[in-house]
Amino acid sequence: MKIIIPSSGRAQTIRTHKLLDKYLVCIPENEFKAYKKIIPQKRLIIHPDSIKGLVRKRNWILDNCMDDEAVVMIDDDITKIYNLSEIKALDKDKATELIYNTYYTAKEMGVYLFGWSNYHDTGWYNEFKPFVICCGYINGKAFGIRAGSSLRYDERFALKMDYDIALQNLFKYRMCFQNNMFGFAQEKTSRNRGGLSSIRTTIKEKEMIDLLKKKYGDIIQDKRLKATSRIRAKKIQIGVTIKMPF
Repeated sequence: MKIIIPSSGRAQTIRTHKLLDKYLVCIPENEFKAYKKIIPQKRLIIHPDSIKGLVRKRNWILDNCMDDEAVVMIDDDITKIYNLSEIKALDKDKATELIYNTYYTAKEMGVYLFGWSNYHDTGWYNEFKPFVICCGYINGKAFGIRAGSSLRYDERFALKMDYDIALQNLFKYRMCFQNNMFGFAQEKTSRNRGGLSSIRTTIKEKEMIDLLKKKYGDIIQDKRLKATSRIRAKKIQIGVTIKMPF
């Protein structure tokens, strides 16, 4: 299995590699010199500069980096990996072990898509649901796809691609494995240059939500916001809820 950190424009701010023993960083060819000053050259995977945008990069990784087990993709701005049941951060050995153990469980279950909690705040952790096998969404900041699946990213989704791949998986295979005992804490997008931050706008988010609705229909519903929310007052649509028919 390969643990890959897709990255672009963040040679000086990349963080995730510091949390893992085993990893590879996938970068554009024209950023090789910048990244090799930070990341050992043997851990760099170079893709052509013609592969632009995260969604195309993810497909390139699936096409060129998948081994006979799986590929795990983790965002480059992860700051901590938490054991939510014990409320503590994992060291490198435990974090790498966690990733492999989750893969082995997914393999035993026969599922192709696997991941971890969508949250890193222990307030969201439910002791009675340490894992789920048919969730509607696995956050794209950390997930894995096993070899042998036909899953591939729809390149129309510059954003919300994690919703799309999760729904593709559920419609094709009906199951996934989400280990909710562990969560990946991420730097806020607005504070970190590079990656998707350069294209993430309210207008683009709404465009991607509309595309999800067009592709998947009524199961994509606008996320309900509290009456006191300033976002509601501005009538900005920023998120969705998935209502699965099974």
